[in-house]
Amino acid sequence: IRMCSIARHEPVFPLNHHAEMLVVQQQHLDRELLAVTGRQFLDIHLKATVAVDVDNQIVVERVVVNEPAWLVVYTDLNGSVNLIVGQVLLSPGVTEGVLVPLTGRDKTAVMHIMLHEDSGTAGTFEYPAGDQPLRYEGRLQLFSFRTEAGNYVITADQALLDGDAIVVPLVVMDTPAWVVVQAEADGVPGAILGQTWVPAGVNRGVLVTIDPGQVTETLYVTLHMDGGELELFEYPDGPDLPLQRNRTPVRAPFRVLAVPAG
Repeated sequence: IRMCSIARHEPVFPLNHHAEMLVVQQQHLDRELLAVTGRQFLDIHLKATVAVDVDNQIVVERVVVNEPAWLVVYTDLNGSVNLIVGQVLLSPGVTEGVLVPLTGRDKTAVMHIMLHEDSGTAGTFEYPAGDQPLRYEGRLQLFSFRTEAGNYVITADQALLDGDAIVVPLVVMDTPAWVVVQAEADGVPGAILGQTWVPAGVNRGVLVTIDPGQVTETLYVTLHMDGGELELFEYPDGPDLPLQRNRTPVRAPFRVLAVPAG
């Protein structure tokens, strides 16, 4: 995964709908999201990192298709696809930042994305008469995601940047917060190695300078609230406590890779 040391911030107000999708290989969601997305459906047809539902459109970070195809967004009914609320035509290859405008129908707490073939009149979506869902090894490929507000983090295995920094690919916050990097101690997060403040919204390429002398093979990124003086890290002797979902810290691990020789 190519990293960038320049942080990008995209304000999203109101931050009503954030959704996370299954991530590509060598990326990690926090444990709660892994429980939500559970199934591994990564294949040659579609690889998506994140879908964010804001301003009545779905933004899919990255899609890979090997033929012209439709990316189709469905509402949910009892765990299955229901109404089609948006679709966009994809060209073969890699497409990043796919915007899918949604119709005015009500969104559901869980939404689904499927790929459909473009088998009839090119560029005209003809489902259900044509343009059937694509299958991989005989199976339909269904990606499900949630549309509730929330705070999320995605990490990626990486080598240290300039020997003393790491990059967090994506942090989604509904309030200003701290991105905190911790070493591993006996299999759990331990000493804090560094932290960076981020504003509410979608933050990409978040750079965190850390103490290289305490780096372990596995590091953790934990999100902390900014509960006291703004942009002053006040933890553990202060109000900037870890953010939680279902009484579990919003946290994702990653591995520190060796710097390639030469």
